[in-house]
Amino acid sequence: PYFGAPKVTQMLLAPEGCFNENPIFGCNPNPVMTYAILQNFPSAYQLAPGEGFFMVYPEGFLKRWGAYLNYSQSMNEFRTHNTYLTDDAINFRQTINMGYTGGSENGVDVWMFVGWNRATPTRLEEKSYGQNSYNLLNGDGDGTVPYNSATMQNLTLEPPINYSSDADLLYANGIEHGALARDNGVLNAVYTIFTSSKITPQELAAGSDILSTQPTGLSGRVIQVDGPVVVRVYDAKGNLTGPDANLVHLVKNIPGLFYQVNDTNSLVIQLPDSGEYRIELQGTRSGSASLRVWNYAQDKVTRTIQYLQLPTSTSSLGKLTVDEDFLSSPPPLLQKDGKNQPVEIQPEIIDSDDLANQ
Repeated sequence: PYFGAPKVTQMLLAPEGCFNENPIFGCNPNPVMTYAILQNFPSAYQLAPGEGFFMVYPEGFLKRWGAYLNYSQSMNEFRTHNTYLTDDAINFRQTINMGYTGGSENGVDVWMFVGWNRATPTRLEEKSYGQNSYNLLNGDGDGTVPYNSATMQNLTLEPPINYSSDADLLYANGIEHGALARDNGVLNAVYTIFTSSKITPQELAAGSDILSTQPTGLSGRVIQVDGPVVVRVYDAKGNLTGPDANLVHLVKNIPGLFYQVNDTNSLVIQLPDSGEYRIELQGTRSGSASLRVWNYAQDKVTRTIQYLQLPTSTSSLGKLTVDEDFLSSPPPLLQKDGKNQPVEIQPEIIDSDDLANQ
């Protein structure tokens, strides 16, 4: 994550976020323990967004007090936790900030493999004014590292920013961060690079099902669920992705479905491009939950459908069917049962024109 990963930052700045999810125990270590450990953990500060992140994401990554903080203000947020490690990380990143330009690759033939088209935390937004607790907002990337951070580029700016101009870039569609280094398509390409006297990214992409030289940005249906619920997804064949019935294993049996736990009460799902899916929300305690469905097209949100203030209890079960027409036709009601009392939850629809005004 050359220029940093906001997902790491959430766990450093607040006792929340999920390092590793286990259905029966939840986040492991638990967020409070993770937070305590990371205060004095040098690599946590090194992996946090720094100066390079602001080069490719000028708006920054941290919203507090109603506005996004600039670079200096963001570094001061880290200093309130550990001044020495914050400044040490700033020095550590100076060489990285040069990227692969102007001979900084030292004569080495550099290839960069970048995962894209997975909902990826790119920003942290304060949940309540003045409180140190954050929602994660998504953009393109590999589920962990934002796209512009991994590429060291932002070619949409004027003038364009490119700190990897002397490297060869290949883009892996839909490959998650942890799976990138063991994906067969990526490994075959790496083998070809090492065993060929000369080959271009275009030639490698032409012979691959997942690699390309022209990514088109995050696209598809992204769902975020917040609240005290266990979330399971079933496809038309009954395949499950989510915790099993005993909450012992996290099952991932639906091909192409992305299921990522962001916090003890928050997760993100990205559905495959086609097919019908049933989403079930099993309550774990009294409270309320929300479910939001975003339609992304080339990294832009064109429509949001949200089901808010869903009452939860230990006996509640919410069900929603999402098919290929979900975002283009009137969305269905979310069916919720609690103590044998069925309730239909009306959706709220926000279209692109409304989003632009928010």
